[in-house]
Amino acid sequence: MLCGFLILFRSKRKKEEIKGASGKHATGINGTTNGSLPEEGPKGEKVTVLYCTQTGTAERFARVLVSEMGARYQGNFHTNMVDIEDYEYKDKLLHEKMLIVITSTYGDGEPTDSATTLHEWLKERSAEANGTEAEQLHYAVFGLGNRTYEHFCASGKFIDRALNALGGKRIGLRGEGDDDKDIEGDYDDWRDQLWPALETEATFLGLVSPKKQNGGIDLMNHFSAYNVEFQANFVCQEHPLYEGKPNKAGTFDANHPFLAQIHTCLELHTTQSERSCIHVELDIDGQGIQYETGDHVGIYPQNGEDIIERTAACLGLFLDQIVTLKKPEIEADLHDVPSRPLSVRTLLAGYTDLLSSPSRAALLALASCAANPDEAERLRLLGDNHNRQEFQHWVLEKQRSLLEVLENFKSARPSLGLFLGSIAPRLQPRFYSISSSHTVSPGRIHVTCAVVKDLTPGGRVHQGVCSTWLQKSGASSSKLPIAAPIFTRHSSFKPPRDPMVPLVMIGPGTGIAPFRGFLQYREYLADSGVKLGPAYLFFGCRDRCKDFIYEKELRAWEASQIVLTSLHVAFSREGKKKDYVQHHLTSQGKELWPFLQSGYTYVCGDAKKMAKDVHAALVEIAKDHGGFAHTEAEEFWSDLHKSGRYLRDVW
Repeated sequence: MLCGFLILFRSKRKKEEIKGASGKHATGINGTTNGSLPEEGPKGEKVTVLYCTQTGTAERFARVLVSEMGARYQGNFHTNMVDIEDYEYKDKLLHEKMLIVITSTYGDGEPTDSATTLHEWLKERSAEANGTEAEQLHYAVFGLGNRTYEHFCASGKFIDRALNALGGKRIGLRGEGDDDKDIEGDYDDWRDQLWPALETEATFLGLVSPKKQNGGIDLMNHFSAYNVEFQANFVCQEHPLYEGKPNKAGTFDANHPFLAQIHTCLELHTTQSERSCIHVELDIDGQGIQYETGDHVGIYPQNGEDIIERTAACLGLFLDQIVTLKKPEIEADLHDVPSRPLSVRTLLAGYTDLLSSPSRAALLALASCAANPDEAERLRLLGDNHNRQEFQHWVLEKQRSLLEVLENFKSARPSLGLFLGSIAPRLQPRFYSISSSHTVSPGRIHVTCAVVKDLTPGGRVHQGVCSTWLQKSGASSSKLPIAAPIFTRHSSFKPPRDPMVPLVMIGPGTGIAPFRGFLQYREYLADSGVKLGPAYLFFGCRDRCKDFIYEKELRAWEASQIVLTSLHVAFSREGKKKDYVQHHLTSQGKELWPFLQSGYTYVCGDAKKMAKDVHAALVEIAKDHGGFAHTEAEEFWSDLHKSGRYLRDVW
C-alpha cells in the first residue's frame, strides 16, 4: 500500500526539531554530504578523514570529528569523510595534502576486515620507500584498541609508521583510545592537542585559526538530528529494518546482511548449571552465503521487548507508530538510514544501542532538552569534558546504560530525530567464531554462545543483547520462523593447509568454538582417506557435571585417535585448588614441545587473563624444554606469531 498523508510535521529546519526546554535551539552544522562544509571555502582546501571500523566505534569518532571541524573552521575548508572500503587508496593516498586516519584494532593486533588490504599495500610501499613518495602529506592518526590485549592499537601504530616512512609529516601526537577505560576521554585529549598542531600548519594548509574567524564556536550547542515524518498507520505499511538483499556484487556483507532462519537452539549446560550456553544453527542452505572453517559470523541482534517498551515510555512514543527518517543534506556526521517506513518498535529493537553506556556528547544532547533545570545542569556536568571524574564514576564505573540514564532524568525527552542522531548509537553486530566446518555443514552456520547475565556495579542485571535474543528466539513458541540478519567475516584463524602438520589447540569455555570446526574438518579428511598429523586439545570449564559442553563429540574424536590425539580438560571449580588450561599445558610440556616447534599453536577465548596466562605457560615450556633464556623464549613465540604458526582468536 502507498504511504498516507503526514499527520504531524516534518521539520523544515533542523533547529526546529531539537529545541531545548529553555527555548534555546541547538543548531546544525553547515556542510555537504561528503563533509561538513561547502566544497568551495575561501581557500578550497580539503581534509580527508579516513576511518577503518569493525564495530562502528571508529566511524562514530570520525563523524564526531567532522562535525567538530566544521563548527571550528567554518568556511575555511571542506572535509571528506570516507570509509576505507570506499577509498581508492592506491590512487589517492600518496597525493593527499591533509589526511586524518581513525582506525580500530581487533583480535590479536589485527586490522579491521576493511583495512586488511590497505595494511598489505602500505607494508609493501613502506618497505620500498625512500621517504619522498608522500612529501606533501600531513597526517594525524587516532587508534582504537583495548590495553588488555597484547598488541594495543597495533593498526594505528602501523599506519603511523608506514606514512612516516613514505615521507608524510604527522600533525600532533598519535592518539590511542582505550576501550577498557575512558575511550571518550582519550579521544578528547587527542582532539584537543590536534587543533593547535593543525593550526600551526595553517600557512601552507590554507586553514584559519578559529580565534581569527568569528571568535570561536560553541561546540556544545551542535547536535545532529534526522528529519522524521510520522505516518498514518492505517494507510502506510511498515517495512523490515533489513531486507536480506545482497549488494551490487551479489554478495552479503555488513551493510547487506542475509536473513538466516534460526533453525536450532539447544542448551549446552546441564540443569545443574547456574549459567547458560546455547548451540545455535543458522540456515544458509542454497542462499549464496558461504563460509570456511575458522571464519566468524556477525549477527545483528534485537533489544528485548521490555527494553524497548521502557525506552518508548521515556521518549513518549507509541511503539506501533510508523515513521520515515531522512538525513538532512547539511548533516554529514549522520549515518545513512533506510528511507522506507519503519515502526518505532523496529527502530528501538534493531537500530539503537540502548544498553551500552552513553557518551558525554549524548549527555549534553539530553541536557539540551531537559525541562527540569536541575536535571539539565546535572547532565551538563556529566557531559563536561573538563569534569571527567564524575562521568567516569557515575557512568563508566557503574556501567550505567543509556536506558538507565533516560529513566534517571525523566524531564529529558528528546525528539526521535535527535535521539537517533545524537544520543543513541547504532546497534552493532556481535561476532562469533563459527563452531562448524563448511565441509560438514555447508548449509548451516553453527554458533556456540554464552548467554550473558551479570550484575553491574550500579546494581542493574545486565543481559547480553545478542545472546539473550538468540536464546529467546530459539525458545519462542511462534510458528513463524525467526530470521537473524547475518554476514560472514574471513579469518586467518585456519587449520594448516598440510593435514600432517601437528595442531595444539587451547580453548576453554566458548573458546572451543573454532576447534569444533577444526575437528569436524579433520574428521571429514579422515573419512576421505587423508592421513592426519597429531592434534592436541586443551579445554576448560568449571564442573564436568555442569558445563562440559560438546563432551560426547570430544570423547568420540579422542577415542578415534585420528581426529584428536589427546584431550586435556581443566575443571576449575571441582577441587579446592583452581585448575586451568595453562596448568595442563605446563604438565604436558615435554610431550608437547616437539609439536610446538614443528606445528601450529592456536589460542581462543578470553584476552584479559586466559590468553596472557596461556602465553606465559608457553614461554615457560620453551624455557624448560627448549633451553631458552626468557628473552629468547619470547622471541621464539614472536617469530611463530609472525610466521602465522602461533594464532590467537581472543576477545
